[in-house]
Amino acid sequence: MKCITKRLLRVVRREAGVTLIEAIMAIVIFGIVSTSLITVLSSASASDALSRQRTIGLELAQQQVEYIRQLSYANVGTTTGNPTGVVTPSQTKLVAGLWYTLKTRIRWVNDPIPSSFATGANYKQIRVTITRNTDNAQVARVLTYLSSSTRAPYGGVNNAIINVTTQDYALKTALQNVAVNLTDGPTPANDVTDETGLVTFPALTANPTSGNTSYYDIGTGLTNYQTLREDIGPTTPSPSLAANAAHVQISPSQTISTTIYLYQPVTFCIQINNADGSSYAGSASVDVGENLSSSSSLLRSAEEFTQSGPASGSCYINVTGTSEISDDLGAEGLIPSVVYQLGVRASTTTTGCSSTSSPSCYFAAATAQLSASDGYPNTLTKTIVVTLPASPNVATTKACTVTVKNSGGTKLQNARVDVDDWSNTVAVPNIYLTGMTGSVGTYTFYVPAQAHYDLYARSGALRGSLVNQDWTTNSCSALAVTVS
Repeated sequence: MKCITKRLLRVVRREAGVTLIEAIMAIVIFGIVSTSLITVLSSASASDALSRQRTIGLELAQQQVEYIRQLSYANVGTTTGNPTGVVTPSQTKLVAGLWYTLKTRIRWVNDPIPSSFATGANYKQIRVTITRNTDNAQVARVLTYLSSSTRAPYGGVNNAIINVTTQDYALKTALQNVAVNLTDGPTPANDVTDETGLVTFPALTANPTSGNTSYYDIGTGLTNYQTLREDIGPTTPSPSLAANAAHVQISPSQTISTTIYLYQPVTFCIQINNADGSSYAGSASVDVGENLSSSSSLLRSAEEFTQSGPASGSCYINVTGTSEISDDLGAEGLIPSVVYQLGVRASTTTTGCSSTSSPSCYFAAATAQLSASDGYPNTLTKTIVVTLPASPNVATTKACTVTVKNSGGTKLQNARVDVDDWSNTVAVPNIYLTGMTGSVGTYTFYVPAQAHYDLYARSGALRGSLVNQDWTTNSCSALAVTVS
């Protein structure tokens, strides 16, 4: 009986269950192992998907290259590129439920044989890039080169090259990624500047001596920048002012290098204060412009602004570069580094300064400039304070009228006139005002009766002046200036 009992006890012990601790440990071990396995499986799945996408991308790129190789060499270029051709620079493709972007860039390669003529266009580089649209990640890129099967006529000697450099006007530093458009000539082209601010247009057909394609016109564009107006082209602001920088004519085998200036327009917050420092609240005329007497430049704009009172905020008037100021040459933004003259004529009476009898008028002036020392191009706004005298400093003004004519005697409408008196020996120093002639070629202005006035006139490329004028007792009602 005892033997039977012992055998039963041994069997029971062998069939004992798993304890709670043992079960928990088993679950933990299984979790660790399965997590690692899931990570490996997920990574393998993602790697497999990326591999498929790269294969698709490579196939798309190769197909694009083969398409380009079948084109005639003259057509190998993008529709908006340099060289120009028939290839679409960017397109989207849907493959296996996923969208891809295919970008093609074709560039000239300057690789001349030693001692040969440098055409700048020995063959073409083709670069095709494929990105997936979900995250713009690059999945494939193919780079190849293509040359013409035939020799260029005359070895390319009859072609020409235009090198365009873009710079910030104020800083005189290179501007990268500026869109440069070459138009109107026989071989239009488009490209962007590199990190040195340079873009080269080789293999250009030379201009004929006359006709619609006798000049290449260069246009530039960069976000938040304006092009210096004399660098815009032949019709803006005036054909006579079209600088060679943007309007060039090239002959066979000629290379021309030109520089186009751009700038970020600036803003002047003009504060007009009374002598005690309080803000002036009456009406005023504010003239802003680079004085035509400046020896550094005769091309900057000027305009007169008239207000019945201060604008909102701390500025009496905000002269903003983006809204531009206008004169005989058209409109342009306020340009950094340029020294502008500010002339203020303020009056608390209804007649203001445009009266010859007791005008109760304040004349004041200042200069305004925003340059690199002010933080340009990160800082684009500067406050200019003009302080009025403690009491009206003009008791009597004279009404002056000037007629602007050309050398043939024709009266000129919309000619610009600047009047200034910077002498320290007169009762009212530092006077500056600007205006435009009307339909009969005349401009009327009111100034204190004193000496040492200079008057400058401009109509497009034509200039004229009357200097050191004494209007203390002499009449100024019938002035005439000839521009030539």
